[in-house]
Amino acid sequence: MISAFWLIVVSIALAQEDTGGIYDDVAPVDEEDAARVGDEPDVERIVGRETPSMEVLILGERRAEVAREEVENQLAAAGYEDGVRRGDKVIYRHPVHWKPRVVIYDEGFMVLRRQPPRVRAPAIGNSPTNDIPIAKWWPCLIIPTLCVQAGGLVVSPARFERQKEMVVEATEEPMRTWTDAISDESLAERLGGEIPALLQSIWYDGFDPRSGQALPSFDARRAAILEFWMSRADNRYGDAVREVVELFMAYEVQTSPYPYSEDEIRQANERRTCNRTLSLPPPEQTL
Repeated sequence: MISAFWLIVVSIALAQEDTGGIYDDVAPVDEEDAARVGDEPDVERIVGRETPSMEVLILGERRAEVAREEVENQLAAAGYEDGVRRGDKVIYRHPVHWKPRVVIYDEGFMVLRRQPPRVRAPAIGNSPTNDIPIAKWWPCLIIPTLCVQAGGLVVSPARFERQKEMVVEATEEPMRTWTDAISDESLAERLGGEIPALLQSIWYDGFDPRSGQALPSFDARRAAILEFWMSRADNRYGDAVREVVELFMAYEVQTSPYPYSEDEIRQANERRTCNRTLSLPPPEQTL
């Protein structure tokens, strides 16, 4: 586990290097001539080519930890006891038994429930029996209801709803920060590993791990990568993924003998449902 903020900043200048003719010996592959992925000629991966200037800021696990700690601090300030972990969630109870029980899941969401009945030995004034484990329970033998706290079940709906609102208002900001940190952390893992591996598999291996489908022709591979670009959500997370895909298109596909044509790019922009426009450099003339 990473216990401190970690920052990955990628700032690399665009380098125009000769590819050395790595595709010179690669003939176009026709789908009818390639029944299996293994029937196609090997395509060498481009090495030594750098990505364009960019900055990718990734906040790590520490940000999520700090935000969650702030949620716990707000609950403590409201009088809640230390949480008890139960699997993938932590349960927080309030000494006042009619206040809601707070359940926080590791996925980043909160659930408020009524507290179940409690059985506790009653404290009777300054009686010395309060500190004697056996003696402090003797009133329960006489009046059993003294030891049962059922406030969570009998509190009125209106009062309970107000208590829930107070918890939500106190934790709203740190909860939002925490869920955003979880989303950013998950996205960072995808941007740095899962998505590049997917694109490499589609373009160089002719295999789409999402569908298990073989893509013997480069036309099919371009279409699969373009479909992935178009299918991302129209928000900041989807745009972050699209940016990674665009870099791959620009510095792997467009520098190969099988680049996207102007018509393919134009048609993609006509069909897109996101605000982001696909803009790719023209194919290299040196190939």
